[in-house]
Amino acid sequence: MILWKGYFVKLFIGSHIDALAPKRGAETDAGAVERMASQFFNELDGLSDLSQVIVIGATNREDLLDPALMRPGRLDYILKFNVPDEKERLEIFRINTRGRPLRSDVDLEELAGLTEGMVGSHIAFICKRAVTLAIAELINQQQEKTSGKLLVSAAHFKAALKELRESEAPRTQDGVIQVLRFHKNE
Repeated sequence: MILWKGYFVKLFIGSHIDALAPKRGAETDAGAVERMASQFFNELDGLSDLSQVIVIGATNREDLLDPALMRPGRLDYILKFNVPDEKERLEIFRINTRGRPLRSDVDLEELAGLTEGMVGSHIAFICKRAVTLAIAELINQQQEKTSGKLLVSAAHFKAALKELRESEAPRTQDGVIQVLRFHKNE
């Protein structure tokens, strides 16, 4: 519950709303998707009597949403958020590397340029994975009885970026993340 305009309101936030309200009528769903979406819409329609309920849904796949979700009273607002530009990605890298032992070969501006289309969670993963790779390297050095100091290098960042690209391509459509606020009664 949150306080809004002097009232406590209930807030429901659903990520990947396209999974709850996908386009219906696909031949492969055997009616299961249609039944699920219909039930979801019935639940939404039942919220109209509850003036202190706000429902927010988020998706990066607006093309998968059932058009019935856009009916008045279900989807009252559509807010679009662009993925971070290069300057914003640089700032995200700076935040996620603050206090980290970086080698002098790490160029955060270059990394920001290499991560076009990625969002903060991708960049946070890259930074965390680069540190993990540096720690693993340091452990190997100590096992080989060579002295070493924990330093995260450009090679660690590039290896982390490669891992991310191989495991999960950023899935944004037209460079936009969609946040859909679909029910609000005041």
